[in-house]
Amino acid sequence: MKSVLRKSAACVGVLVLLNSSQLVHAQFSLGDAVNYAAMYEGNGGHNFQINSGVNAGNSYSIVGNIGVGNVLGGSLAALQFNSPATINGNINFAGTNTSKFQNSGGIYTGSLNFGVAQVNTDLTYLNNLSATLGAETGTTISINGTTNINATSGHLVNGDDVFTINDGGLSLGNGQTLTINGTASQSVVLNFDYGNNNIAFGGNISLTGGITANQVLFNIIGGNGATLSGGGQYGTSANYELQYGTFLDPDGKIVINAVNLYGHVYGGDSQDMQINSGADIIAVPEPAPVAFMGVSLCLFSILRLRARSI
Repeated sequence: MKSVLRKSAACVGVLVLLNSSQLVHAQFSLGDAVNYAAMYEGNGGHNFQINSGVNAGNSYSIVGNIGVGNVLGGSLAALQFNSPATINGNINFAGTNTSKFQNSGGIYTGSLNFGVAQVNTDLTYLNNLSATLGAETGTTISINGTTNINATSGHLVNGDDVFTINDGGLSLGNGQTLTINGTASQSVVLNFDYGNNNIAFGGNISLTGGITANQVLFNIIGGNGATLSGGGQYGTSANYELQYGTFLDPDGKIVINAVNLYGHVYGGDSQDMQINSGADIIAVPEPAPVAFMGVSLCLFSILRLRARSI
């Protein structure tokens, strides 16, 4: 019995050590939206057009769920799903009008669902997250060509390492690489304050040191959050290069071309959103929490010791 108690105490100590950095870093979370590869605001009766094929050895254009919202109410948006687009995931609409799914030869493996209130809940959460993080003061940087960013050089705010990129501060073209280095216990927020000007990501975006695409947020700000309009257009044209990260642009148009993106894309304001030219989006799942894994292992060990002592 004493050995069981000693084992329990040891487990508690290990968990404290494993999670000490997480207790200090109360980083941003994508919430339930992490289950989606792409989510579209869908206001004003506009369209989400998916025209992409398959590239870079991927079996699908999009891996993960698709969400089409209606956060501000009014006319519902349509999803125009065109060949050769393929989706490995569910397609969820906040609205109930089934005619808003317009399929012209696309293929999807999951279910087609209407009246999914969680879509609007997730989008509202993301919109608030963008506003909250966008108001934080970060370390001002420019990304000009191949650039390396260490998470620790950001301004630590509420557990996130925050950077600010002002209008004109991004120049990343084909063949160039943006590398973000951070540990698995860090989160990086890059606020792009471009007003209503366009922002284009070319080249590669690489993550090193253990940080994942769910922990790196490219937050495009500067629009009118109340009307989900007036923000800068987020786009890619990366010659099918690899980009890792989560891209959030609630108040601006989104047009994605010729990129293999491992992460998530959210936003699209009150304009059409497009995924074209063979662009692929592969959602990155949320890893199991260290604490949960530790508890499971500890309990398993304790039960084995207890069984032996009986």
